[in-house]
Amino acid sequence: MKTVLASVAVVGIVFVFNVVRAEDVHLLDCAQVQFFGEACTPQTPLEPTPAPPPAPLFSPETMALETPPLLLKLLEAPSVENAQAFVDWQQRRYERIREVQQLLHRLASPTGQP
Repeated sequence: MKTVLASVAVVGIVFVFNVVRAEDVHLLDCAQVQFFGEACTPQTPLEPTPAPPPAPLFSPETMALETPPLLLKLLEAPSVENAQAFVDWQQRRYERIREVQQLLHRLASPTGQP
């Protein structure tokens, strides 16, 4: 009998607790406290701001000042065309360096011949 009364008491306490918890309890009329101005002004919801675009991996600000524009373009937008343009430029550059080296070797030799 004592266990039945205890069970009924526990069920009653749980029931009362759930009813009180389910009630809409307010402390203030407004959800936001305003110390100056009207007490309850309707708040317009803020529209979500779009996330900023991700920063580029290779930007002029993060690269050396002497970075060739074709290399920067290739790093920013890898494609077969950009890669071929960079390789062509690099080959022309190396050919010019070889020409200058040969000229310097000729000038440095006592006979003027390599």
